Amino acid sequence: MKTNVFLDVLGTPETSWDNPFDSNLKISTSPAMNHMLTLNLRIFLDKFMPPFHFRKWIYMDDTTAFIVGPWNHAEWHRFVAGFKKQCNMWNNKFWLLPPSDFTALDFKVGAKTVRPNVYCNLNVEILANAARAHRTIKVINLDVKSAAKQAGKRETDVTSGDFRSDSTTYDVMDIQPRTIPYTDSSGNVHKVRHYTIAHEIGHALGQEHIGVIRHERLCDMAVLMDDAFNTEAFKKSGLPSPVPAMFSGGSNSDVCYGDFADASVSANIMGGGYAFTADNAQPWLEQIPRHTLTKKSWTVSMSKVPPKMLP
Repeated sequence: MKTNVFLDVLGTPETSWDNPFDSNLKISTSPAMNHMLTLNLRIFLDKFMPPFHFRKWIYMDDTTAFIVGPWNHAEWHRFVAGFKKQCNMWNNKFWLLPPSDFTALDFKVGAKTVRPNVYCNLNVEILANAARAHRTIKVINLDVKSAAKQAGKRETDVTSGDFRSDSTTYDVMDIQPRTIPYTDSSGNVHKVRHYTIAHEIGHALGQEHIGVIRHERLCDMAVLMDDAFNTEAFKKSGLPSPVPAMFSGGSNSDVCYGDFADASVSANIMGGGYAFTADNAQPWLEQIPRHTLTKKSWTVSMSKVPPKMLP
C-alpha cells in the first residue's frame, strides 16, 4: 500500500448543474507496469417510449417537432453497443508522467528505483435507473422516414445532425458518425467525421469545446459577444442581435468548434472531428493531484511510456 496516496475520490457537484464523476487510482503490483487512473462515469440511458403505447409521438427538439417511436429490443441493443463503442474512443489515448520530485508511486527494486507512469482510463457504467447516476440522458428513437420527408431528403441521408442532440438528449442516429465541412483559417474547406456521443462524453468529463480550451481568438470573441448581448436587459430592449451568425451561441458557436481556425482545431474530438490531443487529457490532469496531493504539473504523453529506471 502506497502512502500519501488516495485510491478513491468521489465527485461532488459544485452547482445544481454540475454532473461529476468518481475516480480510482489503481496501484500497479509490478515495477514493470504503469499505474492506472480510472474516471468512473455512471450514466442512465433513459429510453424514451411514447405514452399510452402509441406507435408514434411528437417530440420537440428546440423549436422543431419530430415524429418518434418506441424502441424494440434489437434497436435498443444496437444503440447501447454503439454508445459503448464511442465511449471507448477515449481509452488508450493518454499517459501521465509524474513530476520529477514525486516519489510516492515509485518502486524499490534492490538498490534501484523504478518510476511508473499513470495510464488514463475511462469507465462508463450504464445503470438501470437514475438513482446512482452522475448523468441521465434521454434517448429518442427518431422516425427516420418522417425525418427524411420533413427535411426533403432521402432516408439514407438522415444523420445525427437532423435531430439536435446535447448533453441530456441523444437520438438513435447518434451512434453513426456524420461528415461536417469546416473552413480553416486559410479559407480551405476540410471535411471531418463527427462522433456525437464521444463528443458529449467529453463534455460529461468537464471538457469545453476545443476553441474555448485553446483560447482560439474567434472563439474568445464569440464568448465575449454572448456575454455582452445575451443578457436579460438586452433581450428586453427588443433590439435585434448584432452578433454575426458565425459567433452566435457563444462557446457553442461554429468558431468554437473550429471554423476559421487551424485545421487541427476542427479535427479535435471537442471540435467537429475525432482526433485526440494532449488538450483532451485535462480531466485526468485535474484529477491526479487529488489522488497524489501533488501541486506541480504532471505532463501528458500520447503514446505508452513504460516505467523508468531512475539513475
